Amino acid sequence: MTRTPHQPWRWGLPRPAWSLGRSSALPTAVLLALVLALGGAATPAGAASGTAFQSFAAEPVTIEDAVHFGLDHNPLLDAANDQKLGAEQGLKAARAEFLPKLDAGYGYTRLGDEPLAKIDNFAGTGRTASFQTSDTTLNRWQLGLRQPLFRGFGLSAQYEIARLDLARAEFDQDRIRLDLVLAIQRGFIQVLLTERVRQVVLETIDQLQLSRRNAQSYFRQGLSPENDVLKADVALAEARLKEREVARQVALLRAELNRLLGLEDAVVLKLRPWDKIPPADDQSETAPPHRRRSAGGLESVRRW
Repeated sequence: MTRTPHQPWRWGLPRPAWSLGRSSALPTAVLLALVLALGGAATPAGAASGTAFQSFAAEPVTIEDAVHFGLDHNPLLDAANDQKLGAEQGLKAARAEFLPKLDAGYGYTRLGDEPLAKIDNFAGTGRTASFQTSDTTLNRWQLGLRQPLFRGFGLSAQYEIARLDLARAEFDQDRIRLDLVLAIQRGFIQVLLTERVRQVVLETIDQLQLSRRNAQSYFRQGLSPENDVLKADVALAEARLKEREVARQVALLRAELNRLLGLEDAVVLKLRPWDKIPPADDQSETAPPHRRRSAGGLESVRRW
């Protein structure tokens, strides 16, 4: 007869004096050292990330630099990558359910007194007999092996679900990456275009101010009516209103581009336009005929 360390003794034996299965709390110094070690390990990563953001914002940024930086720091893409890693681990866990499982355990118990059993009126003699039932030191080994044979196709169904989850996670990752590349390219071009429009509006304001001064000079000299001055004032006011609207659009577009890149709204990037727009992969002269006839822009996006 074998008794586990935590199973109560039915014959009223004394409680175990010492057991290996009892848990003990970790010392406070060990926990404090572990917390400090984890905190110290996380500090350099944050410092490196801040340095990367500062170096990226200090130099003029091309559209290729913006795309690469966004792919590395966009939170939506990071979440998609984590979801894919979770799906891969889920597939591994589902595959492991088909494998045999081995369980091993060991228990040690030392009793303070010898375990005795007493029988009154032993064999009708009217005397009490006592004898030792086990040793004061008890060792318990336990070994188990389990191999699933058939569970009503439950394991195969779980594995198929995990495989489909991984395929969906990979599809979502690719979709988010392509959408992010397109959004960064579109936002980059829109910011450059809107800033160029704002520059044109500012030049128009300068020209309208000059026209207004000429109209005032002609009116003072009696060479033109006052209506020309009023028309110049209206045109100048509309141009200034247009400039404010375009400036607001520039701020909104820059904030959207910073959000795609994982930057704060207060960061102002120096966008560098390209000298010559490169042709798409399916429109270049060196591209094969079947790719030249494909949908424009799709292959150029997939290269990211």
